[in-house]
Amino acid sequence: MESLHEYTLRGLEIYKSGKIYVQSLTSMIPALCMDVQAGQAILDMTAAPGGKTTQIASILGGNCRITALEKFGIRYEKLEHTIGAQ
Repeated sequence: MESLHEYTLRGLEIYKSGKIYVQSLTSMIPALCMDVQAGQAILDMTAAPGGKTTQIASILGGNCRITALEKFGIRYEKLEHTIGAQ
């Protein structure tokens, strides 16, 4: 199978609907290394655009409380969009 790039995925309905979220491997590593456990309270202090926040929620099947903070308005809007799409 050929390698898919994000610009290729952008045309797919699954991408447009927010069912998949593309992020680099280096962006995925922190959530994988955190050893998060179901029921934990998690604080993401620089949460936008929301990839790690939604990745953690996905890993735990939504069985956690995540407080996602973002100081800057435009970035907060992106965070809100990402979370809403998931």
